[in-house]
Amino acid sequence: MHSNQTSGATFATDLRNLLRDFVAFAGRKGVVAAIFVALAALFEGLSLLVLVPLLGIVIGSGLPSGRLGRALAAMFNLFAVERRSGN
Repeated sequence: MHSNQTSGATFATDLRNLLRDFVAFAGRKGVVAAIFVALAALFEGLSLLVLVPLLGIVIGSGLPSGRLGRALAAMFNLFAVERRSGN
């Protein structure tokens, strides 16, 4: 059985070999495309993270809860975004 340090070194070596092979196969355009894919995945994750507090504000479930909900409410106030009244 390997220790954590050995398996970590093996993982780093394997990752380095994988990236080197990917760059050799895909070239510069492939690397740029992979960066764009990674950024798109990051932004999609952030958008899903913001969706729940945003829906809470729009639906009007009361005061925004959590730090992210308060930040979204502050952003709405900054841009003068108002939700429709249910009346």
